Amino acid sequence: HVGSADRRARFEARQARAGPLRLGFFGYAIPSKGLEFLIEALEDAGPWAREVELWIVCRHNEHLHRRVARLSGTLAAVRWIDGYDHKELPDILNEIDLGILPSIGFETYSITAYELTMAGVPVVMSDSVGFEELIDRPDFRFRRADKVSLRATLERLVTDRSLLGGYWG
Repeated sequence: HVGSADRRARFEARQARAGPLRLGFFGYAIPSKGLEFLIEALEDAGPWAREVELWIVCRHNEHLHRRVARLSGTLAAVRWIDGYDHKELPDILNEIDLGILPSIGFETYSITAYELTMAGVPVVMSDSVGFEELIDRPDFRFRRADKVSLRATLERLVTDRSLLGGYWG
């Protein structure tokens, strides 16, 4: 667990960093978590996606590598982290500007969203993820399994990074 006392300071320090927005997917590469959905949505993203560096923090396989390889001309970069020691998690989280939970399955609560939020990382998520009792920010939600909705939400946040501060209210 990463403490919440300095989450705003962590967020502001990351905002001062130049370069592409680092979008972080944390979780399992199972269909309900939406990683392949995210990849498909990003394949058809507009020019704004050149300002996104996608960090995928999960076990991966050859199939996923082939899918992600197709993003090479669309995104600024893709970085894989195939597992980590729990001691490394704060350092990884400090590198992420925006977390993403593209779940297409229904979740009553997300420990991933909680951990990202407590680390000072805003999270964009599908409307199938239950997290409204802690953070209810419609600008950080998109319709489940809707690529157009996901791309529109990401484009808005990537092209105007000042909106990321709205996550904290």
